[in-house]
Amino acid sequence: MHIDDKVISSIKEKISLSDYIAQYVDLKYVNGQAVGLCPFHDEKTPSFKVDVNDRFFHCFGCHKSGDILDFIQAYHKVSLEKAIKIAAKFGNIEVKNVPISDTIKICRLYNHKNNYADFSHEIIPETELEKYNPTTISSWVSEGIEPITMQKYDIRLDAKHERAIYPVRDINGNLINIKGRTLCDCWKELKIPKYINYFKVGRLDYFQGLCDAMPYIKDNKEIIIFEGIKSCMKANQFGFNNVVSAETSILNQYQVRLLVSLGCNVTIAFDADKTLGDFTNKELKMLTRFCNVYYINDRENLLGGKESKNSPVDLGADVWNELFYKRERVII
Repeated sequence: MHIDDKVISSIKEKISLSDYIAQYVDLKYVNGQAVGLCPFHDEKTPSFKVDVNDRFFHCFGCHKSGDILDFIQAYHKVSLEKAIKIAAKFGNIEVKNVPISDTIKICRLYNHKNNYADFSHEIIPETELEKYNPTTISSWVSEGIEPITMQKYDIRLDAKHERAIYPVRDINGNLINIKGRTLCDCWKELKIPKYINYFKVGRLDYFQGLCDAMPYIKDNKEIIIFEGIKSCMKANQFGFNNVVSAETSILNQYQVRLLVSLGCNVTIAFDADKTLGDFTNKELKMLTRFCNVYYINDRENLLGGKESKNSPVDLGADVWNELFYKRERVII
């Protein structure tokens, strides 16, 4: 028996998260947000916040966060399947019993993007990465990326397919994928993908380089997000170690949850062809409710305008430093 595809969407859209949580937490409402003592750990000063409009909760003490199904699972200590039934009953939403064999369908719907089929990442043996030899990419050297930096980022070569490859790791340092970047200059003409993942991606709930950057993010109380790994490498050479790459130009809900859990300032440093409007979505709006968010706004065209598609670090340390120290607050 299959669950109605609209059930989980209805649960998230129609049920008031604050009304549900108010059954268990004494909430005080201020400017569209509700605040109370966290139900997941002992505290005397309220650090538990519920965003009434975006239906999202976060505790600044224990860093638990999520939507109504996340709350039900954590508070009642139940499975996702059971959480759906509890929420549906609370909201008077009809739902049929779902057999165990259909659990993966629930997980896919819960992710709400069918192209992210896996609910979690498979940890890949390090021997898969060791099949490829460490290398120095000469064209990257000509761009200013030093061999020692490539070594730090564990850049390797897939000689058979002419790709530079690098490990993708989760926040704990586990290998969850291997990503390849073509070394062919005419990849567009040949219709070759610029990037390719060597294993199943799952959902994009990570930032490239976060594991190694975490100590510096904690020290600086800030994370700087670029689009790609080469920008991170250049920024690293300029003395910025609290840098990661999003591997995309639009942050998704899973990445935003991760950023909220870090409890630090966020600076978005996407390429020159991306304006604030290009990467503004409901997830970014949600992020601004929980974090101070800044972005690189090249008002003086130091990068050569949108047509250049330059990264904020492509034209050297002086340009980057000026752009970074003039970064602007995102107010949505």
